[in-house]
Amino acid sequence: MILRILITSVITLLGFSIAMAMSITFPEGQKIIESEQINYDEDGLANIAETRDGVDSLLSLGNHWRNRDSRLSFQAARDALELAQRLKYNEGEARAHTLAGHKYMDFGEYEKALEHYLLAYELYRQLGNEEDMSQLIISQAVVYADQLDYLKAAEYLNASITIIEKLGQNDKKSHAYNNLGVVYRSEGQYERSLEYFRKAASLSLDGNSDSTTHMIAMLNIGNTYRNMGELDLAPDYLYKANEFFENNNYTILRIVSNLFLGQLFLDRGEYDTALNFAKKSLGLASMENFRERMKDAHELIAGVYKNQKDYQSAFEHIQIYQQIKDSLLSAEQNSRFNERRIRFEVEEKDREIRLQEAKIIQQNLSLKFLFTGLGLMAVIIGLLVYNNHQKNKSNALLKQRRLEIEEQNKQLARLNKEKDEFLSMAAHDLRNPLSTIMGAVNLLRTEEELEENDIDEYSQLIETSSNRMFSLINSFLEIKSNENGDHNLPVSRVDVNKAIKQSIRHFQKSADAKSIELLKQLVKVPGPVLGNTNSLIRIFDNLISNAVKFSPEGKQVIITSTVEDDCVRVSIRDEGPGLSKDDHAKLFGQYARLSTQPTGNETSTGLGLYIVKKITTSLNGRVWCTSEPGQGAVFYVEFPKADSPT
Repeated sequence: MILRILITSVITLLGFSIAMAMSITFPEGQKIIESEQINYDEDGLANIAETRDGVDSLLSLGNHWRNRDSRLSFQAARDALELAQRLKYNEGEARAHTLAGHKYMDFGEYEKALEHYLLAYELYRQLGNEEDMSQLIISQAVVYADQLDYLKAAEYLNASITIIEKLGQNDKKSHAYNNLGVVYRSEGQYERSLEYFRKAASLSLDGNSDSTTHMIAMLNIGNTYRNMGELDLAPDYLYKANEFFENNNYTILRIVSNLFLGQLFLDRGEYDTALNFAKKSLGLASMENFRERMKDAHELIAGVYKNQKDYQSAFEHIQIYQQIKDSLLSAEQNSRFNERRIRFEVEEKDREIRLQEAKIIQQNLSLKFLFTGLGLMAVIIGLLVYNNHQKNKSNALLKQRRLEIEEQNKQLARLNKEKDEFLSMAAHDLRNPLSTIMGAVNLLRTEEELEENDIDEYSQLIETSSNRMFSLINSFLEIKSNENGDHNLPVSRVDVNKAIKQSIRHFQKSADAKSIELLKQLVKVPGPVLGNTNSLIRIFDNLISNAVKFSPEGKQVIITSTVEDDCVRVSIRDEGPGLSKDDHAKLFGQYARLSTQPTGNETSTGLGLYIVKKITTSLNGRVWCTSEPGQGAVFYVEFPKADSPT
C-alpha cells in the first residue's frame, strides 16, 4: 500500500508539468518547421545564419523537437539564446529563455527554470507583450506546483486567466484551465479539478478533436478518475490520449501516459497489463536518460511484482529505484561542492586584485613626493629615501604574506580534494549494502502475507548487510587515520580464498538475476598474504560487481587464485564487451566514465576501480587489466605472500 501511494504522488506531480507541455506560443506569422529543413547538428551555430531569421529557425526547431528529442531541443534553445543576445534581438532572447525554462522543467531543475522564466517575463514586459507575459505566468505557476506550493500556483494561474480574458484570447484559457485542474487534483479536490479539465478540453477542441492540448486534458481527466477510484471510467480517456501521443511520437508524453496506464491496471489488479505499460515507460525514459522517470518506472514495476508475489523481482527493482534515487542525490551534492569551489576561486581572484590595487596606490603616492617643489628638494630626497625603505619593507612583508596565503590555499585545496575522495569512496561502498537493507525492509513492511521462511531470509539479509556496513565504516576510519599519519592499517595473515568466497556469496543473487554463472577456480593452498580482510573483501566486491554489471545475461564470470613466485594472484574474467584503447587510458581514474554501459539498467559512479587501485596500493599490491574489444576483460590483483622476503 505504501508503494502504491508513493507512485500515485509521483505521477500526480508529474501531471502538472505535462499539462504545460504544449503551452508554447509562436509570434504571429511564424510556423513550425520540420527538422530536415534546417542543416543543424551537434556543431550548433556552425550551420545557422547569424541573423534574426536564424534565431527564429533555431526556436522553431527547438519547439518542434521538445517532446521528441530533448537533447536537440535543449541545444537549439541554448544556441538561439546565445545568438539573440549577440544580435540584441530582445524578442528572440525572450522566446529562447522561455524554451530553456521549459526544458529545465522537463529535467526537474526548478530553480534554473524559474530563473529563465523571470528573465523572459522582464523582456516581454519591456516589449509590452502582454500575451506572452500571461503564458510565462502560467509557466511560473508550473514551477510552484512542482515544488508543492499549490496556493501560489493557483494564484499565478488565475492572474494569467485575467490577462487572457482582457486580451480576448479565450482559446489560450485552455492551458490555464488544464493547470488549475492539476492543482486542485493535487489538493484532493477531484470534482473541482474535473470541472477545469473539461473546460480545457472544450476550449481546445475548436473543430479538431485530435489537438495536443485536448489530448492532454483527456489524459488528466482519465488520471483524475483513477484518483477518485472510478477505475471503469478512466481507461477510455487514458487509452485515447496514449494512442495520440504514440502516433505523434511525443516521447515525454508517452512516458507519462504509459505510467498512468500502468498505475491504473495495478489498481484494477490486472498485473500483466500493468507490467507491460510500466516496462514501456521505463524503456522510453531510459532512451531519453530521464533518470527521474526511470526511478518512477522501477518503483511501479516493483509494485506490480510485489502484488504478483514475485518478491525477488520486486526486490531487484526496489534496489535499482533506490540506486537511481541515491545517484540523483549524489549528483546534487557534487554540484554544490563544485559551486563552493568555484566561489572560493572567484574570491581568491578578488583578493589578488585588491592586493594589486593597493600596490598601485602606494606607487602613486611615491610619485607625488618626487614632484614636490625644488625648494624642498633636500626634504624630498630624505622623504624619498625613507619612503623607499618603507616601501621595500612593505613589499617584503606583502610578498611573505602572499606566499603564506598561496601555501594556505594549496593546503586547503589538498584537504578539500582528500575530503571529496573520502566521501565519494564511503558513499560508493556503502551504497550496495544500504540499498539491500532498504529493499528488504520495504518488502517486510508492505507485504502482509510473507511466510516465515521469507521473513527469516530477509532478516538474515538485513543482518549480513548491516555487518558489512559496520566493517566498511571501520575500514574507512582506519584508512583515513593511516593517511593522516595516526597509525598504520592493521595487517595480518589473510586467507585470500576465504575473502573471495565471501564476496561471491554477496553477489550470487545479482548474478542469478541475470543468469550469470560465478565459477571459482581456486588453488588448494595459495598461502596467506599480508593484508587486511575487510580491505581484500572491498577489492573483490568491486571487481566481481563490475564483472556481473557489464556481462550480458547467460554468461560466465570466472574467479581464479594462483601462486606466482612470492605473490598470490587473483583474476576475475568476464565475457562482456571488453574495453577500448581510450577506456584503458582512464581505467583507474576517479569518476572515470567508460564507453561500455551496464547490461541490466544498473548504475555506475565511476569510483569502483579507483577505490580498488587505492586500497591495493596501500597493501603493497598491484592491480591491472587485460582486454580487447568484444573479448571480455580480465582484472588481476597481486598481494605479497606472508612468508615472502621483505
